[in-house]
Amino acid sequence: MFDAIVIGAGPAGANAAIILSENGLKTALIDEQRDAGGQVWRVKSKSILKAPITEAVEQGDALRDRLKSSNVTAKFNCRVWHIERQENGHWQLSVVGDSEKKLTTKALIIATGAQERVIPVPGWTLPGVFGLAGATALFKEHMMAPMRRTIVAGNGPLLFYVASETLRLGGRVSAVISLNSRMDWLKSLPAMLSNPALIGQGLKWIFTLYKNRIPIYWQHAIKAVEGENTVDGVTICKVDQDWAPVAGTDQYIHGENLCYGQGLMPAVEATRLAGADHHYDEKLGGWVPTIDQWGRTSMSGLYACGDNAGIYGALAAPIRGSLAAEAVCEDAGINLKKRVDSKKLKAAKNFGLAA
Repeated sequence: MFDAIVIGAGPAGANAAIILSENGLKTALIDEQRDAGGQVWRVKSKSILKAPITEAVEQGDALRDRLKSSNVTAKFNCRVWHIERQENGHWQLSVVGDSEKKLTTKALIIATGAQERVIPVPGWTLPGVFGLAGATALFKEHMMAPMRRTIVAGNGPLLFYVASETLRLGGRVSAVISLNSRMDWLKSLPAMLSNPALIGQGLKWIFTLYKNRIPIYWQHAIKAVEGENTVDGVTICKVDQDWAPVAGTDQYIHGENLCYGQGLMPAVEATRLAGADHHYDEKLGGWVPTIDQWGRTSMSGLYACGDNAGIYGALAAPIRGSLAAEAVCEDAGINLKKRVDSKKLKAAKNFGLAA
């Protein structure tokens, strides 16, 4: 029996678990990956001898060091496949790893992060099609890029990161296909001004593409992925403001790989399985659990934090994890040693939304 279990070892979940443990709660942390860090702070493969020291690398290493020096029972390479509320109000989790186990806890924090949103098109399941977030995982963990001509398509800033990172790691890019228009980005500029560092980063990615003479097809969409047994190319077309195809604008682009996606949406399978109330919020990425400002859901003893409770990004995630840990401690009658400044969360949320 645990006092608290946290599902998800990204910046939100791992931080929540550490704080719970520091306040005397017997805590377990469960994640499908081999170590903590989540998608943004993903741990590097052991096969990599040397990697650039970036801010994300430093933050991920710091989080993993804190976790290792804590009393948290970390269970990696494990998947929670069932969540059940017991008659006494406790939670029972069915977990698959090296063997199947059932774990019981008084409080459950779900921090499962986000998942890719992909609009299906003919041929999208062909070998050679990567999700944009899947491509970033390949970059961050293995420092590898697809080694044939790659087409990058979808919407949002991740397009330009994936294309420029593919070039940096030695790959080749045929084209970037953006559902967004130049005007869409200009309209977003006032919101993005609260995060000038990310504006500079985005401009740097786009400059890299222009410098390497990579064509960018603004306000275009993938109509079909061409090929029989693998990707041979794509058919694209112009789209209107509602992303509807414009007749007579089809054209073919050759490439052997496609990195494709339409952003992120909260991964709410676990909170749905646990029976929490949800609502739809377009600004937060779609369906999200209904929570208070600390992360309490509609179910007693169930909490949610991180991007699965609304897409705010990595900057806000540790703070949201800290608030969820505060709620668990408060509900258990424990006075926290240190509380989070709620103003930091407000600033971080605004920063994340601007990204």
